Amino acid sequence: MTLKESIISNLSQYEYINKLLGNAIRKRLAIRGYTRGMLTANLLDGGISKKDLESLEYVLQLGEKHCADFKYIFKERKLPNKDLAIDGEITNILAEVRAFEFLWQRGFRDICKIRRKPDTKIVDFTARKDNQNYAVEVTRLGLAQADRKKPRHIIEDDLIRYTVSEDNKLIGELVGKWFLTSGKENTPRIMEAIRDAIHNEYPQIKDFSKIQGSDWRGMLFISTGRDYFVMNKYARAEFEMHRNAVEEALKRVWDLFQEEREDFRYLHHTVIMIGKDLGKTIMYPEL
Repeated sequence: MTLKESIISNLSQYEYINKLLGNAIRKRLAIRGYTRGMLTANLLDGGISKKDLESLEYVLQLGEKHCADFKYIFKERKLPNKDLAIDGEITNILAEVRAFEFLWQRGFRDICKIRRKPDTKIVDFTARKDNQNYAVEVTRLGLAQADRKKPRHIIEDDLIRYTVSEDNKLIGELVGKWFLTSGKENTPRIMEAIRDAIHNEYPQIKDFSKIQGSDWRGMLFISTGRDYFVMNKYARAEFEMHRNAVEEALKRVWDLFQEEREDFRYLHHTVIMIGKDLGKTIMYPEL
């Protein structure tokens, strides 16, 4: 069985992953280096990642049932023909799915995915909780590529490339090293990333909320890119490893924005999704 055949075989076991993400996966398979993609690499694995795939399958099924226009999370994204670009788009899709999952688990209802309109600033979701309307925008922190955003204190970890053997077993090969940040020393860099995310996405919340009326509250979700799977190449591991540093950074940024409260009055909550454990998600201020 070839690598692609192994992925297709595993994909067939998950009705909703196949239905909603199948197009993105098949397009990813047509591009070189597909074994490095977060989702396709996990689909190669018939055992270790089964729990993660089952978790995603459950959430997709839940979204189909309880989120109006849920399908547009997957239909609106333009999928490029380059490996890094399409992997980023798939990760963006999973960030929106995770935002829905968080809202549902926290008791929000009437959750609706909002369809994009040309030349119009709108949010990703609307939802209600305790008779309050919420305008929800979702974004993702990108890779730290610029020198000024690279970690200053690092530790090494193994970088593994996975392949599938003829008897369909997953084989890991050590191909190098990658680096994780260590400690709270990077709080200023995390603060900068959060601040940039708020500045970039707030106009969506502001414009949408102004049209809807004063009774709407804005909520920004920020994903660190590890919502259902872990893949070293695309993960900002420092955000998941050091929850306290992220929480401290978010509080500091929020305090700074309070000084400009009039300009940011439509933003009421910021949520940072740390990783696969939804229980570690940070929401500030809490509801």
